[in-house]
Amino acid sequence: MFLSYLPFAHLSERVLMNHILGEGGEIGFFLGDFSRFFDDVARLRPTLFSSVSGVLSSVYEEVKTGSQESGPLAHAFFNMAIKGKKKNLRQGKLDHFLYDKLAFKRVHEMFGGRIRALITGGTPIALDGRSFFLLSLGFDQHQKTTKKQP
Repeated sequence: MFLSYLPFAHLSERVLMNHILGEGGEIGFFLGDFSRFFDDVARLRPTLFSSVSGVLSSVYEEVKTGSQESGPLAHAFFNMAIKGKKKNLRQGKLDHFLYDKLAFKRVHEMFGGRIRALITGGTPIALDGRSFFLLSLGFDQHQKTTKKQP
């Protein structure tokens, strides 16, 4: 299941939609109200999510802010989870039995709970955001830059 929400003029959206249709995949369409965007995501539960760096950066900032606002204990646990997952990553493992269930489950559910691939088009996402999605979702995002870097 692919969630289409980028404008059709966006090159990466068009390429992905053509590929998915050619392979017989399913496409769900965003209803158009960005204040309820993640309601659409939760309803469709995509396995493939295509985005732009601005949306992913907003998600990353929202999660960081949420962990800070949830109190010092929750924030400390979130930071410990990031460090623990980075340590696991250096050992070649992307998962952690406790951190995945307690610290990163909300992030996974924000993307519908079934996401298997995250593709970004346009400008690249910042490195700290990219590593956050790798640690929280359990896989690296695929970057397809369609804009020239300054």
